[in-house]
Amino acid sequence: MTNDVINHPSHYADGNIEVIDFIESRNFPYHLGNVVKYVARAGKKNPDKELEDLFKARWYLNRFAEKNIENTTNSLGKISPVDFANDKKLSAELTNMLSALCHKDLNEAANYLNKHISNVIDNMTRVHPKLDESTQKYVDDFIKNHK
Repeated sequence: MTNDVINHPSHYADGNIEVIDFIESRNFPYHLGNVVKYVARAGKKNPDKELEDLFKARWYLNRFAEKNIENTTNSLGKISPVDFANDKKLSAELTNMLSALCHKDLNEAANYLNKHISNVIDNMTRVHPKLDESTQKYVDDFIKNHK
């Protein structure tokens, strides 16, 4: 598929399942749809901003939980979270996070997302010991609260 930056951006349309199709098939509310969006595009839209995308996903997940918004997620959507994760070549942690989201288990989803973020931080700091200032702030806060 060619990169149609408006209708089918390559960072959402890689593989056979578009991100929007998975979100709609599960009837995810706005916040959780953004979690899926940022997780699916992490490292694809801009490889230098993978952690930023993951922290955005985490922010939306936390905001959803804090606001106690009604979870309208359809746990029996047409597209399985495992099929979607495999199609997007997501890690085991992110596959499990999507499954937890689909089963309305926000705590479990947060645990898997945090584990994945921790792994990315570990790998990234080995390759790029110096992160940009704004990313470093989020990394420092994450490490302080989750390690």
